[in-house]
Amino acid sequence: MAILTRKAEIHAQETDEEGWNEMKTNLITSVMVGACLTAATIITGGTPAAADAEDCPKGDVCIWGDSNFEGQYVFTPQTTRSDVGDYMRDKVTSIWNRSDRQIYLWTEQGFTGRLMGYLPPGEWVANFSSSNNDRLSSWCTRLKCNE
Repeated sequence: MAILTRKAEIHAQETDEEGWNEMKTNLITSVMVGACLTAATIITGGTPAAADAEDCPKGDVCIWGDSNFEGQYVFTPQTTRSDVGDYMRDKVTSIWNRSDRQIYLWTEQGFTGRLMGYLPPGEWVANFSSSNNDRLSSWCTRLKCNE
């Protein structure tokens, strides 16, 4: 806000009184529109959803975009998923395997790219290592998923 105010002050010195009044009107209109958009986003639920780790249903594989099971998330009963989707692809930082199957984690869609490792049933990772953070794109229950 200080930069905007300073810019307005500099501009005001170069304009006449009419120009200054028009600029104030535009600034006030911009602030009002921004406030209305913010209120509409909150009312309609446009803010990013969050879920606690305890919300991950038994039998699902649950992924989160931030460490410690926070941020945007996807819960899926699929122990094999060839693509986590645009919403979460290359954005996963936390995972909990609540299924009864071991899953293998891949950096690319369709169980390709680099094998990140595996996650036994009931195990979780609260914060992927830097080499695996924001890289998960698919998982399956076999080491060779495409065979």
